[in-house]
Amino acid sequence: MKAITLWQPWASLVGWGYKTIETRTHNRFASLEGQQIAIHAGKKFDKDWKEQVCECVDHALFLRIISSLKFCGIEAGSIVCVARVKEARRLTIEDNSRALCDCEGKYGLVLEYIRPVTFPAKGKQGIWNVDFRIESDKRINRERRNR
Repeated sequence: MKAITLWQPWASLVGWGYKTIETRTHNRFASLEGQQIAIHAGKKFDKDWKEQVCECVDHALFLRIISSLKFCGIEAGSIVCVARVKEARRLTIEDNSRALCDCEGKYGLVLEYIRPVTFPAKGKQGIWNVDFRIESDKRINRERRNR
């Protein structure tokens, strides 16, 4: 499976469903469109994240995000979720609230079907491969019925 590494707390915010668009200043991730990818939480922490989020969401949502970070913990150095890349495109100001940052002049991966997971992995820059497979919901349900 293809994977990308995000600084924290951005990776956790994707995993918890608050951030559904991942932004970049380049369009090199466009090849991921239509694919299921893993989101890896890097060990680096973005100290300016609060200012970026605060400018893009309402106060109530900002407080829920802060609360999530306090009570859920942060899984640095691991895959935190898998998601399907619905589209890769140039972003607009209307995307700010879903990206949790200013999207002007940026490209983004619009994510859907985000599923939290925890899987230790060493990240890399760019697009990289991880030996990780999500079982289909049908297979999991079938195994539960057979127990």
